[in-house]
Amino acid sequence: MSGCGIGGIPCDVVQLLKDQLLPCTVENKFKKLEGALQTLKKEGRQVQKKVYVDEEERDKVAEWIFEVALLQEQATKLVDRYREMPRWRGHIFSRHQASTEVGEYLDRVKSLRDNSVHDVLSLEDRILPFAMAPNLVGIDSKVEKLKNFVKGSSMIMGICGMAGVGKATLVRKLNNDLYVDLENYADRENLLSGQNFSEALSAKEKGRLLLCPKDHFDVVIFLGEETTTSEDGIQQGIAKRLGLAWESKEGTSVADAISKALRSMKFLIILVDLWDDLNLQNLGIPSCNGHHGSKVIFTTQKEIVRSKICDAFGDERNKIHLRCLKWQPAWKLFMKNLEGSHGTNERAAEEIVKRTNEGAAKEIVKRCSGLPIALEAIANIMESKKHDEREWSSTLRFLETKPKQFLELADTVIQKLQLPYDRLEKDIRKCFLYCALFPGKRGIKRDWLVEYWVGEGLTKCSASQLRDLITDLTDASLLERVCSKDDDDDDNGNDGSRERGSHVDDDSYDGGDGKSDDDDDDDERYSVGGAGCDDDEDNVKMHSMYQVLALWLKQNRLVVQTRVDEAQLEFSNGKEAKRVSLMVNNLESMRGGLAQCRKLKTLVLNGKTLHDIPPRFFYDISHLKVLDLSSTAMEKLPWEIEFLKELVCLNLYKSKLKKLPEELKHLKNLRFLNLGYTTGLEEIPHKVISSLGNLRVLIMYASYGAWDVDSSGDGVKLEELQKLTFLEELTITIEKEKVLKKLCETPQLAEITKRLLIRGCQGMHSFELPRPLLSRLCMGRVVDCYDLNVLEIGNLGEKWIGGTQERKLELKGLPKAKIKWRDNVSENMWLQSLTWLSITSCNGIEGQLISNSTKENDEQEGKIEIFHALRYLELDNLPRLDSIYDCLLPFPSLRTFKVLRCPKLKKLPFTEDGAKNLRHIHCEKDWWDKLQGKGSENLCTRLKDLVEFDCVLITRST
Repeated sequence: MSGCGIGGIPCDVVQLLKDQLLPCTVENKFKKLEGALQTLKKEGRQVQKKVYVDEEERDKVAEWIFEVALLQEQATKLVDRYREMPRWRGHIFSRHQASTEVGEYLDRVKSLRDNSVHDVLSLEDRILPFAMAPNLVGIDSKVEKLKNFVKGSSMIMGICGMAGVGKATLVRKLNNDLYVDLENYADRENLLSGQNFSEALSAKEKGRLLLCPKDHFDVVIFLGEETTTSEDGIQQGIAKRLGLAWESKEGTSVADAISKALRSMKFLIILVDLWDDLNLQNLGIPSCNGHHGSKVIFTTQKEIVRSKICDAFGDERNKIHLRCLKWQPAWKLFMKNLEGSHGTNERAAEEIVKRTNEGAAKEIVKRCSGLPIALEAIANIMESKKHDEREWSSTLRFLETKPKQFLELADTVIQKLQLPYDRLEKDIRKCFLYCALFPGKRGIKRDWLVEYWVGEGLTKCSASQLRDLITDLTDASLLERVCSKDDDDDDNGNDGSRERGSHVDDDSYDGGDGKSDDDDDDDERYSVGGAGCDDDEDNVKMHSMYQVLALWLKQNRLVVQTRVDEAQLEFSNGKEAKRVSLMVNNLESMRGGLAQCRKLKTLVLNGKTLHDIPPRFFYDISHLKVLDLSSTAMEKLPWEIEFLKELVCLNLYKSKLKKLPEELKHLKNLRFLNLGYTTGLEEIPHKVISSLGNLRVLIMYASYGAWDVDSSGDGVKLEELQKLTFLEELTITIEKEKVLKKLCETPQLAEITKRLLIRGCQGMHSFELPRPLLSRLCMGRVVDCYDLNVLEIGNLGEKWIGGTQERKLELKGLPKAKIKWRDNVSENMWLQSLTWLSITSCNGIEGQLISNSTKENDEQEGKIEIFHALRYLELDNLPRLDSIYDCLLPFPSLRTFKVLRCPKLKKLPFTEDGAKNLRHIHCEKDWWDKLQGKGSENLCTRLKDLVEFDCVLITRST
């Protein structure tokens, strides 16, 4: 029986009357309950965001969070029911019952709060957000790919690309998106809304789902570049996020503690800027948690690091490759950052630029070459100046003439780019900085760069080691590989800017006006290696911002001036200059000289307009070791070149030279002489070549070809080459059959021939490319041999030392010749190693291109190992060709297939599931429409988007 209240009236009756007669009492209780629920919800939301390493603690918290969610749902229903009751005539007993229930719920809230997990509120948050600029442009497809990876079954993803390209921005974007998702989840009005728990689940199991839903992570561990520089740094960073004691433990015990904690969790670990190949498992990151949905994402500049780490987790090909932005996204990013904080939008910023100095603005953006960090930094500098036309012009001039001083203003760019540079060894730094001498999008050939490094004495490494070094620098995104148009850029690193079958040059950067980043015909005029060269893809280049960094680091010792004429040349500090590059200029003469540059070791004067070098010019720079006069208009060299006694490398590639000066024979230290593509070279004085006793590399491809082998002829004798006892590499052009046979019969020369152009050879009816000649041959070209009836191509056999090097063959203008392959074609290693094949106007080819005499093991279509490495295949004007081989072939590496004027070739040469890497097909529309043969319909359907009709040849190997 209840106690007595007022005047002996029972308390419960008194309370009932108060509830009815004083509704404010009940209202106050409900307000108190609502406030208590909000406080409890806030605590619950904080608890949801914490990292729980200890299983027992996690179970305790899970049960608590479920009780909180259940109480919240039940109490909310009570509040809603009360709100629906008419205040002025609610049933006295209903109002009293509600008041009683409110009291019970308040007691439950108090109990949960008293029994709360206040101690866990000091734990690390599950996801830590980052402050970052919202100007993400051009990486939408990468963001989407990363999100799909997080939802997928793979455990590891490597993101690679050069410094400042946006790798850290990409992973920060993912981290912040996950943070927002978690915030939205925890901020729901009712934690149980949308949950369909099985009745079989316990409160603890339901609570675990509330703590970490299926598509969320127990913890996201984000370690920046300041932490990932060492294994200890990574372990400490992970241990701290997990709340594990670090102290002074041995590395193995720390790894064990980390591994034990992570194995019970669904984690996402993000590691920024790994430089070395680390064994993440040894650091405590388990590789078997993929089935739990755990993920590891890391960024690196080095492809080899990405490959090895991913391979250790069984996902070697899982990658995203970030590249510099194309023109449109680069311009958009610049405009977005130009907005500043004054409320102008992107369109308004662009209108301002159009009214002031759009031309200068576009030139400034082009100078950044699509590097996001540079675009953002320079836009921020210009933000307050964008209304002033003179400021745009002044900034452009400053950036062109004094880029290193300008870059000091954008110190974030310097810091970002210098970090990977500082990680290089001393000798490698010198070699890397040397690359700044070659601006422009086509850079320089790898082999030339190696010779220049050796010539300057920058390193004592061997040539093969230096080639590996270039590969390492390219792999680390410090240098960039120059892609040919048939190169595949659509792997996992596809940036979304090119569709399969489209014809976009990855190097194009037109500035929105249809021009490339090199003015007018600079590609052809100034490229070191030449546009359309047979191996442009073997070129490497340095990003323009790294060039600026190099100039900033070397100050006056490295001089690079572009787009100036003779009057504008400036050598105010020439006394300190050791290396000078005057590429991409309008210089006609060097009469101004470089008299003050007495310390000069390397001089690059590559440029189409240069045709005159004054007599004393070489006398003033007599200590020169490397001289590059490639692609110049010079028809002769002054005799004073004999003053260059220390010269090691002389490059006259693609110059207009007509005669070699006899004084060249005095250059006894010369190791590298490049006369490639000197198509006008008609005369070489006798004994000049043989006098260069220290010569290691002689390049005369597509050059002088009037060699002789006996005293009766007028040409320079092939025997002179035999006197070059140190010669290691030869590329040569031959126009006479007897000289060709002499070359093949002389192992000393045949086995060092890297490129061979056979042209004309009047009266030659048959010829075999023999095994010794093929051992190092990378490029073979037979053209305009009108009398040739049979061309036989030998095998590599045991002397093949090519490994993975490119091998190319072009046959053109052989109207009578039949092509024969030595040995069974499936065993012909030179055929198997071909990467580039072009056959044009060879009417003697009838029926099959390649016939196989032995077929015991070649009966199954698609299993033949022919053209396994071939990436480019061109068949043009072969009127009697009806097939390539006995059966269809897989062509697993083929990227470009061109077929024109081949009326009898009526079916594609690929197996139905072959040619999986094909990117371009060039053919006549009528030919494509008439394709016949079993399976052609399905194959044509699969490949139709790659077809371009009647198009011009992309790249000819010449």
